[in-house]
Amino acid sequence: MKSNRSFSELGIRVSLASIPNETGIGNLGTTAKKVVDLAESVNLKYVQFDTTCESFSNWSVFAGNPVFIDLKPLSDAGLIKRSLYSTDFQIQTHMDLLKEAYGRAIRGGLLCSPNYIDFKKQNSYWIYNYGFFMAYRDAYKGKSVYDWDKSIRDRDLRFMDIVRTLLNDSIEFYMYIQYLYFSQLAELRKYANERRIKLIEFPIQPSEGTVDIWAHRKLFKVDDNLRNKGDLILFDFSSNFEIRLQWWIERIKHSVAVFDVVDMSILEPWGISSDSIYGCIFTSDVEEILKAAIPTAIFMECVQEAVTGDILNLFEKEEILDIHLIRCENKSEG
Repeated sequence: MKSNRSFSELGIRVSLASIPNETGIGNLGTTAKKVVDLAESVNLKYVQFDTTCESFSNWSVFAGNPVFIDLKPLSDAGLIKRSLYSTDFQIQTHMDLLKEAYGRAIRGGLLCSPNYIDFKKQNSYWIYNYGFFMAYRDAYKGKSVYDWDKSIRDRDLRFMDIVRTLLNDSIEFYMYIQYLYFSQLAELRKYANERRIKLIEFPIQPSEGTVDIWAHRKLFKVDDNLRNKGDLILFDFSSNFEIRLQWWIERIKHSVAVFDVVDMSILEPWGISSDSIYGCIFTSDVEEILKAAIPTAIFMECVQEAVTGDILNLFEKEEILDIHLIRCENKSEG
């Protein structure tokens, strides 16, 4: 039976990592714009880009994945001199090229630009923690946060100030590439909106051993070593609701600032549903479900007062055509 639903109400979800490109994998520039063009050609309303990558983790729910930064605009601006073309994408090569761009950006005074300064100010809730975490992780040769020096793992502020001075250049690098990422995302959003297409956030949950848990350990159900007390990273609503609510407000404010639509299915793991009366918190004991005295209506009201934008639970209310583009290894076929 043919559906009466208009294609204009539908959207497409595409994994950027699975799209082949002359520089290796898809990016927020030419690749993503081609997807938007495709969506426009069949009169779709939404586009959602999956920006996860098996080779490079998403280290924070706030941060963008730098592997999807389009290097061509950086090359065109003279920030990268080496060839960008590759049939075999390598994370380290990509990051080295970003470091080359960062070095020239410093020499060109771009880190003193009002746009970059404003970006850091507007994202101060997470960007400094992110930069420190990534820089220290590099200094520790990629070791897990569980293996870090206890003073850093436990966020001893005096010791962190000393380390921050030593790692200042690396910290600034990681903040700068986030600026590049979100600048390109803003350009992509503008491109899509001009074609009457809305970009949907691809929701990412906090995971063990990442920036969010390290920086806000008291908000999550983790032990003294930052390991989760159970099978999932659980947001602890059992006390200090206002403090925990602030994290969510910052999380959603950030999403609304860079996307047209916020996918509220990010709340599902915490049992917060716009259709439920109370939020359910699942403990490590699967059989035990605690009914928390946190009416979902109050939660949503607080969030709505703090942010503006189109907040939509796509998990329940929208049809998203889930398309994963598979890279063809044998290019002589098809």
